[in-house]
Amino acid sequence: MSLNVYLFITKPYCECCKREEEKSMVFHANITSNLWEVAENVGIYKCVWKPREIGIIKAGDLILVKGSQNELYLERVVELLLLNKKDKDLLPRRGSFWDKKRRNTP
Repeated sequence: MSLNVYLFITKPYCECCKREEEKSMVFHANITSNLWEVAENVGIYKCVWKPREIGIIKAGDLILVKGSQNELYLERVVELLLLNKKDKDLLPRRGSFWDKKRRNTP
């Protein structure tokens, strides 16, 4: 699996000197890595690369939720969004320790 990354700078059209808009590439890299392995390890490989195999047909069938590591436990929100409520056991930070932490935070 690889990922092409491009960075462009665009100089806008200039009225005073009639210079046309210029777009120039300042960075390009092909990142070949273990992206597929990371995706598989976190459970999103089929969601991202083979969505039809798991019944995702249109964009509204998949919600990507990203949080940061702080005192906000985003899995609370994800749990509310789950179609199958039994899937809450698949969310991160499960168990009595984390249940207690969640009870003690807003």
